[in-house]
Amino acid sequence: MRKDHPLAKRSEIHPEDLWGLPLLTSRQAASNNQFSGWLKKDFDQMNIVGTYNLVYNVSLMVEEGFACALTLDGLVDTGSDSSLCFRPLSPQKTASMHMVWKKYQRFTKAAQRFLEQIQHAFALLDA
Repeated sequence: MRKDHPLAKRSEIHPEDLWGLPLLTSRQAASNNQFSGWLKKDFDQMNIVGTYNLVYNVSLMVEEGFACALTLDGLVDTGSDSSLCFRPLSPQKTASMHMVWKKYQRFTKAAQRFLEQIQHAFALLDA
């Protein structure tokens, strides 16, 4: 949301805070109705004004005051020079992510190193 949005004064966002607000959400979240339990309403009861695949593009609409966006933290610049801010949801809503690749894919050296670093990082999380 924009830093001058009324909800930006809060440290966290509750489901009722979003009822009636114009919202942008990822196309995947909308198609899977992923927030319906958290919102305590179905998406068709919310004021979803658009969906997105690329969060950068939606951040431009949020900057213009078109709507607030439901997104993961850290995907958009919300630093001191930005007009945007992120507020976490309460109760916390988490998302699972998967990284997939072809079983016998031939990688460049850089891509292979990246994959090894990702696998190492996740191995540390599982330990």
